[in-house]
Amino acid sequence: MLAGCGSMAERKQANRDFDYRDVKLSPAPFKVPQNLTAPAFANDYVIPPLKAEATAGAVGPEVDVRPPAQLLNIVPGSRAETGKQDVTMWYTARAADQKIESEIWSMLFNFLASRGVAVANLDLQNRVLESDWITSNSMITAWDPDADEEFQLRQRYRFTIVNDASRHRAGLNVQLIAHEAYVDGDRDTTPLTDLERRRYCVRALNQVSLYVDKQLKARQQQVAQQGLGLRLGFDGNGQPAWIAQSNFDTTWKRVLQVLPQLGFTVQNTQQALGLIEVKYNDPSADEWKKKGLTPFQLDSGKYRVQLGEMEPKKTAITLLDEDKKLVNSNVISQIYITLSQALDPQAAQGGK
Repeated sequence: MLAGCGSMAERKQANRDFDYRDVKLSPAPFKVPQNLTAPAFANDYVIPPLKAEATAGAVGPEVDVRPPAQLLNIVPGSRAETGKQDVTMWYTARAADQKIESEIWSMLFNFLASRGVAVANLDLQNRVLESDWITSNSMITAWDPDADEEFQLRQRYRFTIVNDASRHRAGLNVQLIAHEAYVDGDRDTTPLTDLERRRYCVRALNQVSLYVDKQLKARQQQVAQQGLGLRLGFDGNGQPAWIAQSNFDTTWKRVLQVLPQLGFTVQNTQQALGLIEVKYNDPSADEWKKKGLTPFQLDSGKYRVQLGEMEPKKTAITLLDEDKKLVNSNVISQIYITLSQALDPQAAQGGK
């Protein structure tokens, strides 16, 4: 068996020697034989001497060859920005009345609490938070001594909420303000470069975004399990419709979830247009009974489910046939009873 190991410093370096640094440029003079006239020379390919500032960067083993850490747009609608030493993730509100900056600020506190990290300094007015020491591994995930990890970090970060009300978004900026690294228990005193500082900020912000995404999905799932307060009514064009007492995004997700229960197969969706193209096959009496839903009379075939936001928290749902004609109002009222049961878990359970 063969085994190999390398230090954290070696992982940053190229895997060959650095003898090229000792190479000197010594161009040989162009020799012209006697009795011949020397040709004219152009200066197009003359290598100019290096300027003093050109030698200020890292060379040889000091060059970090690792690929840069990528700031991930984990949360839908988020956008990343990177600075020289810090990073910012912008989160966009999904509703006009959503206070996205307050939500991200609250989730940041909960993220730190989930990692067992205290708050060292807090500026509520400017929404600036400085964390206490965070113990982690090289990926900024929780340190696990039982995993026999050789590399341990102790770091403190400054988190700042930047509100952009005109674009209905909020930015979470992260800066590394204190850093300690240990390799097999020994302190590594090598100063951090700007690239390394940004790398740690990126990974820390990715961890926060993972937590935010998890919380948002849990919230959506909770909403999905609740009824939408469905009512019979009319859409913006005065056509018979089902009116959900919920915003467009929530209604869209819930309708997509319940359509298969009613015998509809989703064939195509265009959320930007609020359009769901479906194919209907009438379930058998046993299937209706098993689902605990009231049967309705609708011919098998292709249909179009159209959603339209009437108010910030009210959405109209209409059913059209393949020719884009409104389905008979009598059928609309029949389906309303079944759709209400499917959208409201308690009503559906009561029908079983």
